[in-house]
Amino acid sequence: MVLAPRDGSAAYTGAAVDAQELMRAGIPHLYTGVLEHLGVVGPLVVPGASACGSCATLARRDEDEAWPRLLAQLIDEGPGRARLPACDGAVAAAVAGLAALHVQLYLDGAPPPSVDGWCELSAADGMVRRLRLRSHPDCGCLWQSSAPGRAGTMA
Repeated sequence: MVLAPRDGSAAYTGAAVDAQELMRAGIPHLYTGVLEHLGVVGPLVVPGASACGSCATLARRDEDEAWPRLLAQLIDEGPGRARLPACDGAVAAAVAGLAALHVQLYLDGAPPPSVDGWCELSAADGMVRRLRLRSHPDCGCLWQSSAPGRAGTMA
């Protein structure tokens, strides 16, 4: 399952109810999003076997105590919020292609770079950077999922 919300800031949330349900069901899922000039692909979450979106949120919180407040501002749907967030079209197309490639690699049995990490694509320089993600000790995502074995397909 690819989680690609229209609002790219949701790629940073990680603790969304849908993602938690996917974790409990043992369904692999990939976060993607574009927020203005920055595209994000990952993490690709393999329940019980890799770090998840909540790990990313918790790790960012550990690095910057203001992260939860910034995240709340990004996802706020208050009166000052633009109806359609800014999104670079070329970056969005590149993120879609990169996400499809990561899914294909996973389905073919090769671990894509978005497992235990994420990739950022910047419109400023066109570079793709892989950032490593370790499971967070407060998360619990590496506990065994209720689904038996490694899920071989993405929904």
